Amino acid sequence: MPRAVCNARKADIALEFYEDMVRNEVKLDVDLCIQLMKCFALCGNIDAARSVGENMIKSEIPESQVYGMMLKSFCIAGKITESLELIRDLENKDVSLDMGMFEALVKGLCCRDRIEDAMEILEILKKRDVFDQNIYGILISAYLGTNRVSEEFGLFQEAKGYGNVLVSTYTNLMQHFFWKGEFHKGLELYNEMLRLGLRLDSVAIPAVAAGYVQQNRISEALDVFKSMFEMGIRPSSKSYLVFIKEVRKICKADEVVEILNEMQVCKLSNVDEILSEARSYLEKKGEVEKVNAINSFCTSFHRSVNEKNADQ
Repeated sequence: MPRAVCNARKADIALEFYEDMVRNEVKLDVDLCIQLMKCFALCGNIDAARSVGENMIKSEIPESQVYGMMLKSFCIAGKITESLELIRDLENKDVSLDMGMFEALVKGLCCRDRIEDAMEILEILKKRDVFDQNIYGILISAYLGTNRVSEEFGLFQEAKGYGNVLVSTYTNLMQHFFWKGEFHKGLELYNEMLRLGLRLDSVAIPAVAAGYVQQNRISEALDVFKSMFEMGIRPSSKSYLVFIKEVRKICKADEVVEILNEMQVCKLSNVDEILSEARSYLEKKGEVEKVNAINSFCTSFHRSVNEKNADQ
């Protein structure tokens, strides 16, 4: 019943159930406590959410773990003021704070366009000589989202001074430069990642390949895309779809077919959207033979999938 009323956002009824269970010394599992905290926070009953946390601590659940759950529930509910107050309380109590708590708060602040407040959290960590790649990544993405590139780039340089920056952070910045038409700046970041020996992923490399496509440098784009195999990275269906959509923009039918051939070698699953995108493009170009080839490929692909399922 408490779970049901929480899902229905009936916080008053949930509180009645909760208080009755506490009075009768009913043991609550952690998942239910988390659900109750979220429900109370979402409905604005912060005292009730804190009460759940305090009872969890009495049940000998580690303080840092409980406060992390409480902070996350406040952030999900958008209770940023209460989240900051909780952080200050914990600072005064000298409670050891898990980095996940700070990450949750920074993410919540950035989602509500309170980047300056999020930067205060970063300053707290810097005073403690703590470097967290994820927090820098969240802040950098937030600055990019508001087109405050100078602040973002300064933060990016600062993060590099502390240690390696996340590949996802590099990728976000590269994509921003490509989108702004500053291809060479984006390419510099890609080359920097290679020099540093960072392990690239199935998002970073297609982003660079798409950047080359936007410059109409198709052969180099294909070389970069194929380098994924050399790095031991298996391209996803989404990677191929993004690549094909970029190639479409500059009207290169032969390259679309070449990408499909590569995709066939890779033996991908879930290719229907990719094939539909390619077929639509080639039909508009009047490439009848290539459309027929795609239809044939589609038939053989589904046949092989059905045979595989039958064998299993």
